[in-house]
Amino acid sequence: MKEVSALAEFSILHLILIALAGVTLGCVWWSIRSGSVWLSVVARWLRWIFIAFTGGLLLDWTGWTPYPPQVLIPVMFLGWFLIETFYNWIAINAISRSGLPLFPRFKKSTRNDFWPKDIPFLLLKDWLRENNFKKNEFLTGHAEEHEMMRLLVYDQEGTHLRFNLILLPGVQGLGAACYSFNSIDADGVRCITDNIFLPYGGFYPENWKVERHPCLRKAEQLYQRHMQRLDALQLKAVPFPRDPEDLLNHDRLILEQLNRKLGFFASDENVEDEGRITAAGRYRIWQEIWMLGYLGRTLLY
Repeated sequence: MKEVSALAEFSILHLILIALAGVTLGCVWWSIRSGSVWLSVVARWLRWIFIAFTGGLLLDWTGWTPYPPQVLIPVMFLGWFLIETFYNWIAINAISRSGLPLFPRFKKSTRNDFWPKDIPFLLLKDWLRENNFKKNEFLTGHAEEHEMMRLLVYDQEGTHLRFNLILLPGVQGLGAACYSFNSIDADGVRCITDNIFLPYGGFYPENWKVERHPCLRKAEQLYQRHMQRLDALQLKAVPFPRDPEDLLNHDRLILEQLNRKLGFFASDENVEDEGRITAAGRYRIWQEIWMLGYLGRTLLY
């Protein structure tokens, strides 16, 4: 009877793990299709739980250790955290040691195939037209000779509100797109509301009021949030002082100087030993990778 009971328990756990694996794969697939950061977060937690339970139960079933599952599962849970941390730390160090610039240089593009042909992007194009957003410039962001992103810049007539659509090459579907709404006042105070899901970890100037919402994947939701912030900040928007290409390249220089001053970037004499990013900067990037992956949010800027 004990053998039958043990076999039944094994079968139930086996079915639970199969179901958990199926749900995890389903969440991963649908998050890629829909561009949902929330689904991506859920998928990562499910994967973590699946790995912890599978690893702990396998160790128990094989008899390699005398410890019970209630001890092995938490150990495997912590083990995956350490493995993933080690992997991310290696990736961050590789970026720090690489020769690629961390902020892309933008230049104008005359291409006519910038807009994806997927239905959600066509609906976004209609939404921009209905809300009086007019094309300003199409840009490409480059790191040396590599194209890192495409940027479609639109201005709303009569409000001095700028909308940026950021497209990441090599990523399909809605997951390829990020949005950013930008306003500036006569004193140079910038209000930026975006849903960029890539880790940053650095610092922004004090007069940049940056708020990031990776989980808001609809432009109209982000637009409403931006308008609420303009009211709360009592910011009276004025035209941007530069065209998009000049402004973005000017911003790149400001961010590089600021992050070097605040200790995110290493000084020139320490680059060979530390890499371009200091230990404190690498820690901030790791924090943001973890927060984006498992909480769907970024550091406060």
